[in-house]
Amino acid sequence: MYAATRALRPKEELPRSQHVPSAMPDGGGKPSAAMLVPGELVGRVIGKAGCGLKLIRERTGAKLSVQQDPGGGGAATRRVDLTGDPRNIARAVAAILQVISGDSGGPAEAMMLIPNRAAGSIIGRGGENLKLVR
Repeated sequence: MYAATRALRPKEELPRSQHVPSAMPDGGGKPSAAMLVPGELVGRVIGKAGCGLKLIRERTGAKLSVQQDPGGGGAATRRVDLTGDPRNIARAVAAILQVISGDSGGPAEAMMLIPNRAAGSIIGRGGENLKLVR
């Protein structure tokens, strides 16, 4: 039911416009994350007149915003910022993966971005959390 996500390779560099800011986007101290969604699939997430985003917001309780396409030429990836309670963010990630996998039901590929200050919590002591995921 849930699609797989692709992790960043250690030395992979992101374009400057896709770096996750070190400060919270809303300044309110809420947890945040971001996903890179393939440009050709981001339309499914946004939906007609933003309907898809609104539906995901209502169902998950997470705040979502999609980065504008800087050149208007169909960027290879678009960043979707997620803010809110960690469980709501997880629900929103699952909903986005479900939407981009579409009717195929097969795995979808997206890249998760997290603020640098949260990396230790995700990795865990001695990589314990990563071992659980693998």
